Amino acid sequence: MEQQRKIRRVAAGCARPVAIWPRASALPSNVLRFYVEFDTPAEASFDRRDLRLLDQLGREIPEPFLILGHELWSPDGRRLTILLDPARIKRRLGDGSGHNPAIYPGQSYSLTITGADGAVSSSFLATAGEFTALDAALWSLDTPCAASFDPLVIRFDRVMDASLCSEEIAVLGPDGNSIEGSIELSYDGSVASFSPSSEWLSGNYCLEFSKRLEDVCGNRIGEPLDHLVSEQSGPRTAAMPFVV
Repeated sequence: MEQQRKIRRVAAGCARPVAIWPRASALPSNVLRFYVEFDTPAEASFDRRDLRLLDQLGREIPEPFLILGHELWSPDGRRLTILLDPARIKRRLGDGSGHNPAIYPGQSYSLTITGADGAVSSSFLATAGEFTALDAALWSLDTPCAASFDPLVIRFDRVMDASLCSEEIAVLGPDGNSIEGSIELSYDGSVASFSPSSEWLSGNYCLEFSKRLEDVCGNRIGEPLDHLVSEQSGPRTAAMPFVV
């Protein structure tokens, strides 16, 4: 067993953590999900003991993460999804240390992962929790000009999940077909920019949001993560028409 552990630790040096998302300097205290990016595939070498959540005094928060039978890796093995334990995020689940929040508003925290070449950290100030569903009526658009490559800018009312923004938002052109392009989320996580692969044409467009779109707290359109079963209505899609 000790020999296997040594082999595993040596193998861990092959992959280096390079970034942690979200990157915002302030996050809601009920943040649900982080992403750790590696320079090479790391699925075979990742050791959860190298991942720690520290408070503002540098003390490790005990058992803040959801432990799964299988880690959540991207298909290329270079991005790891880390979930905080929902039992320490959702309200009204009971008393005891297992239900105490891991993160408290007004305090600073640092998510740190140690690699072969040192540690990568993401520090943030915890703000009040975000317990409401996403509502597209609260978002606004900065529309581009025709015959340009200017980005379409989406301004959200909160910090969004960067990975899901890139996967669950589509732009439909005047012909109703999806437009090729890429979406990038701002550093603070509240502004997304869609850059088209070709020039904008004049006409009527539509921005579509999947029901799987979430903010960093796991809230979806029409459905907050923290809700009573009796209040459940299910997430839904949303659309924002605009003109170029």
